[in-house]
Amino acid sequence: MKKGSLISLLTMLSIPFGLHAQDAEYSFYENKKYPNHPVVFYQENFFGVPVYYFSGKKVSAAKVQEFMEIIPGDAREFRLAHSKVQTGTILSVAGTGVVTGAMAYAYSNQNNLNNQIVLNWFLLNTAGGLLGTIGHQMGYHGKRKVSNLVGKYNYLVSQETLDKPYLQMDYRYNHLGQKIDIYSGPDLLDKRRLSLLMEQYPEFGRELSRAKGKENLLYALDAVGLAARIAGFIYILSPQIQSSATSRLIVPLTGINLSLAVASPMIRRSARNSTMRALYNYNFTYNQPE
Repeated sequence: MKKGSLISLLTMLSIPFGLHAQDAEYSFYENKKYPNHPVVFYQENFFGVPVYYFSGKKVSAAKVQEFMEIIPGDAREFRLAHSKVQTGTILSVAGTGVVTGAMAYAYSNQNNLNNQIVLNWFLLNTAGGLLGTIGHQMGYHGKRKVSNLVGKYNYLVSQETLDKPYLQMDYRYNHLGQKIDIYSGPDLLDKRRLSLLMEQYPEFGRELSRAKGKENLLYALDAVGLAARIAGFIYILSPQIQSSATSRLIVPLTGINLSLAVASPMIRRSARNSTMRALYNYNFTYNQPE
């Protein structure tokens, strides 16, 4: 057989196989039915790392990634985003540890403070704060990505049974507090539309109201933290830095910063968890409006 004829024969034989493979690859998406793919629910744990559930049963991030393989590229992005959250958490905890060490150092030297001790305290406090900030930013971007990917996956596997507009959340950090936004598709829900939904679906409304209350508390705590940081800089620049009255401020200032470094993330996390519960119940429990 001539070489050209052989190539033609192989090409003809490969066409049906290629078409079959392509059909098999895309039929899953064209049908838009995923009966064996569970909806993912997650909550952030004490350290802010997402914990995932299928129908109330805790599962690993690796298991969630397996199911996300139905969306090209998203499974890998999910794995990277989850790892980013974990790394950010480690840095945040390390930063808190450094700030704690700064407070212990200041407390042990409070009776013989001098410029060098205060400078050491300031450097430790600043280093811990920077480490925590880097960790928080990594966690922030990682968790937003996780939220987006889980929301997209949940919509894909449940779109055939949704009985009302599908809602998702996003959030952002402000200088004071955090702002949680609710979206219907690409549209940001304004206060009026969100209020109407909260009235129609009371359980959804109650959970969102709890989240809003936590946001308001967070705003107040962040204002206190900002005041404490400003006071700390004024303290460092004070010409009376070695006076006994001024020196006694170093421990309480560090204590305030440390307390807020623990309390603020807890409240941020709790507000997001309340919002996620509200959206999960709204999207997937199919409760009727009142």
